[in-house]
Order: sequence, then C-alpha cells, then structure tokens
Amino acid sequence: MSPESELSRNTIKHIYVTSDTSSNPVVQICELKRISQANANASAPPRYRLAVSDGVHFQQAMLATQLNSLIDDGKISLFCLVRLNDFICNSLLNKRILIILNLDIVAPPQAKIGNPIGIDAAMSGAAPPQQTIGGHANENARPNAMVDVNPTTGQPKPMGGGSGFGAGANSSWHASAGNGNPYAGTGNSGIMTKISSNPAGIYRPIQSINPYQNGWTIRGRCTYKSDLRKFQNHRGDGQVISFELTDESGSIRVTGFTQHAPIIEQTVHISHIYKVSRGSLKQANEKYNRSTSNFEMTLDKNSVLEEVDDDGSFMQVKYNFTKIAELGNIEVKGECDVVGVVTAIGPLGEIIIRSTGEPCNKRSIHITDDSNSSVELTLWRKQAESFLTETDLDRHPIIVIRKASRGDFGGVCLNVNRSTTMELDPVNVTEANKLRHWYDSGGFNAAAVQSVTSGPGGGGKITGPRKSLEVAKIEDVQPAFTGGSGSTGATATFVTRAYVGFVNTKNDLYYPGDPETKKKLTRSGPDMWSSESSGRTFSDDEVVWRYIMSMKIMDHSSSTWVSGFDEVGMTMFGKSAQEFRALKENDPTLADQIIEDVTFRPMLMKVTVKERVWRDEQQIRYTISRAEPLNFAQEGRVLMNEISSYGVM
Repeated sequence: MSPESELSRNTIKHIYVTSDTSSNPVVQICELKRISQANANASAPPRYRLAVSDGVHFQQAMLATQLNSLIDDGKISLFCLVRLNDFICNSLLNKRILIILNLDIVAPPQAKIGNPIGIDAAMSGAAPPQQTIGGHANENARPNAMVDVNPTTGQPKPMGGGSGFGAGANSSWHASAGNGNPYAGTGNSGIMTKISSNPAGIYRPIQSINPYQNGWTIRGRCTYKSDLRKFQNHRGDGQVISFELTDESGSIRVTGFTQHAPIIEQTVHISHIYKVSRGSLKQANEKYNRSTSNFEMTLDKNSVLEEVDDDGSFMQVKYNFTKIAELGNIEVKGECDVVGVVTAIGPLGEIIIRSTGEPCNKRSIHITDDSNSSVELTLWRKQAESFLTETDLDRHPIIVIRKASRGDFGGVCLNVNRSTTMELDPVNVTEANKLRHWYDSGGFNAAAVQSVTSGPGGGGKITGPRKSLEVAKIEDVQPAFTGGSGSTGATATFVTRAYVGFVNTKNDLYYPGDPETKKKLTRSGPDMWSSESSGRTFSDDEVVWRYIMSMKIMDHSSSTWVSGFDEVGMTMFGKSAQEFRALKENDPTLADQIIEDVTFRPMLMKVTVKERVWRDEQQIRYTISRAEPLNFAQEGRVLMNEISSYGVM
C-alpha cells in the first residue's frame, strides 16, 4: 500500500466543519517544532506544536505532553504518518486547533504528500462554526480557550474561571437561583426540569463529550437508577442519587446531590428518555462507575434535565435474556437478564445486618417463564417495601430484570445488586409481550413447573454442564490461575460426576466450632472451650461440631484431592458431625463402615477452586461446595440433551 493511499483524505475539512472526533484518521506530520514558554515552570515538560495534513489540507495541532517521549525517542518526526486515536478539536481566536491525546505511528518519514493548504485559509470565506455534531451549531456554544494537558493523566487540564458549562445568570437556559454548593441545603430546586414535546434537536453522542467542550446536549434512555441515599460528611448532612443514560454510542453516570437529589428521584424513571445540558463532567471513578464513558456527570443549579417523548424511534434497551431453566449455566455472582411472570410474592420480612446491627427489609418473590421453570428473586430495602406487594399478585405482572446477580443459595437464585434494574409490564420489550401472551393463553401449568431454587435449608439441585475432572482442569482451572501470583483471588467452579476414592481418616473428620462464627475452638479446661478470634469461652453443650474432611475424588479421566465441610459431610454420611462424633466414640466399627460405604458411590459434585498462599507457597485448593447422590434418571436426560446438541438424534 502506497503512503498516499493510507492517508484519510479530506478528514481535516470534515473535522473543521463538524468537530467530529469519533474517527481515527491517518495523517502526515508536515510541521513539528518546540514552542518556548517564557513564563513556564522550569520543571514543566516542553510543548510541541505540529501541523497535520491529509494531503489536501493541513491543520495546526498541539501534542499532549505525555507523548513527548515519542519525539525524544525519534518515533515522531517530520513527514511520518500517524493515526490519531484520541483527540479533541478546540477554537482559538476563530481558528481551529487539535489537541492530540493519543496516536500510533503508521509509517516512518515519507516525502511530503500532496500540496496541502491551511484549512483556516481555505475556509476563510465563512467563520468557523462552534463545536457541533452532524454539521449543525449547538445551542449556547462559545469558542473554547486553549487548553493545557496534564502530563500525568494525559487529559487536558480544565480551564480556569469556573466550570465553563452553560451561560450566565441572564441566559434563558439558566435554572432557578440556588446555592451553588451541592452539599448545602436551599429552598430552591436548582435543576430545571420539563417534558419536551419536540424531541428533535442537536445531540452529541454520549461517548464523545468531555470536560473541555461546552454547549453540548446529550440524549439518552435511563437504563439504571439508584435509590436516594443519605450521608454525612464534614460539610453536613446530604442526599445523593445517580442514574445512567444510554444511547447508541455508550452510557454515562449522572449524579445529583442534596437539593437536586429529590428532584431527580421524582423526575427520572427507568426506560424513559431524557436530554441533559450544562452538567459538570469529571473523570469517572472506575471503582464505582460501570458506564462506558470515561467521565461522569454531576447536575447542579445550572443544569437542564428534560424528559423527551418516546416515539419509538430512539434506541431501546438491549437485553440478553437467559431462560430460567438455563440459569444454572451462569457462573455464581455472574450477571444475567431475565424475564418472567410473577407467580408468588412473599411477605415483607426483616433481617439484622451483622456488620452494622441495623435492620434491613427483605422480600422474596418467585418468577416463572415458558421453560416451565421458576426461580426465587430476593428484593432488599426500599424495593422490598414498595416494588411489589402481595396485592400485586392478582394481576401476575411480567417482570424484566437487567443485570441480576446469579446466586447459589438453595440451588439457583437471583439477587439484586447496585447495577440491577427492574421493570414491570414493559410495553416495548418483545420477550415480555410474548410471555404475557403465553401466560394469559393458558401456557402456565403450576404442576409442570420445576423450581431451580429450593426452600431455605434445602440442598437444591446442582445445575450446570457436567465435565470430567481432566476437562475441568483444562477448560476452567488452568485459564483461571495461569500466571497467578497467589493474591489475585481467582476462582473457578465446575460440576462433575465422580466417586470418593479415599477419605483421609488420619485426622478427625470434625472440629469444635464457635456457634456463631463457625471458627475452630480450642480446649482451655474441663468443660471449657475458647475462641482465639473473639476471646469468648463456651461450655461443652454450647460447642457445635462441624465436618472438615480431606478426600480424593476420581473419575475415568483423572483424580484430585478435595476438601469438604459441614453440608457436604451431612449429605455423604447422612448424619450431623455431632452425631457422627458420638458414634465414633461409642461404636468406632460402625463409624468406619459408614466411611467405607461413602467410597466408590457415584455422586454429582459442584467443585470450587481457589488460589491461596500458604507458608509463602502458592496453592490451588479444590473444595466440594455441594454434593448429592447421582440421580440416574436425571443424568440420563442430561446425557440425551448433550447428545442431541451434536445433531445426532
């Protein structure tokens, strides 16, 4: 490919006219010089001015200081070809200038390509437009000032003199007066909110906005909304709420504090469409922000939040639904989208959070789909109080859950986490409408429905694809722990059909446990046990004996040593650890026979693999988290389904 053909022809003019920075054009550096900074700090990194050409036009540009090493190393030099991966377009004294934040070297220095002319001169017949999208000027746009670049983060430094978002107090866009401090209370609502009957307008893609632009307006569908939360800090009491707006380009987190938070709670609803302008942008905190944007937005007294009529043409929420019968294939704590008919709603209950001692509301509901399977969904706090109540069961609503967390309490269950959103009877979700028709037309048969969740205290069913020990090691264990350092916390889980080949009886199969923490106790005197962790003491009657076992399991492909604890021991031996200990002391021969009977009995096992460091040595530890005797009829059906998936039946 010739150098001329690699250039992105006419891209300079396109950027000049539209300020579109979403592409990754290939350009030639046709000018490169270091600029003097008379008032700069002596330790400040040097700045470089460039001119980039597409063979037709050239445009002035500034190089972000974190890219200086490319010049120092000789990788960037005059007439080389580069690909602009990340850049912004700003105006300075009615001239355009590019701020290059990231680039790749495409080709070494070439001869000058074409005879490019300056884009400012070429476009001098018309004043350059303000930053736009799609070739139209944005409302309230004004020229940007020249920006500096932070050498540590690679992001341009925010301009001084305020946030730079929105116009002054006399602007027609200005919201009602209020205290600018988001943590201080005020009688004014601050955010301007209304419903727009004309959704047509000029909108920037959510993924394209950053703190160094102004005059932008975005439009997105609300795909997540948090609860209103109260907090205290050195500034006083406050409230906070956040929601997520999504368009075709990506998503962004939007937050409101104190006097703005209640307005957002009343105004913003899941799946509704909103347009926002004059929000303050800052770098996203990846620890708490799961949106795709590199920035997050805060609404203040200058912000405008408007609901837009949904005419069906705007992007709908995208779901990747999993049938309830297939939830066992989702890894524990993995996220999934589920749609189902609400077939049971439990009463509102309350638990005490052990870490804080505070009460927390809880409600369990059961949902069913056309796979004739049901699952338990647990709601917490405010959602448990008001999202669904017993009176809602009369209409059997359809519930759509996005990003539910797959749990394993009692088999398979669903939990709500901070990223989960739920909607009742949505009209624009095809799968929900189909399920409504299935239920209303008599497709639901309670007698035929199988629950993938058992009741509290039950073992539930072990679900998931069966794998031999050797295949599990290759497909699950090795990829999870390759290159691990012992501190990564990596885990792997698989289901296998295997035998217990040997139970290690060198040590006791049980230990004395703290009745609350389950941690091991040590004998400290006659009828006296003590806990090293809590310092508490317990009598013989208070001690709870629990299983702790080391076993070797095997199948036709391989074998491995595993650990097993209380629930697994009760399933295998058919007795509690307390009962088995008494039997061992009173009739050791019978106890040994029970152990012997466990070996070489086919079982279905769920195995969890974790990484740990023991005495400075990295170890991979296998633990049986669930076990049950093999149900040959059930496993026959599983095998038939596996065979059918290969198209041979």
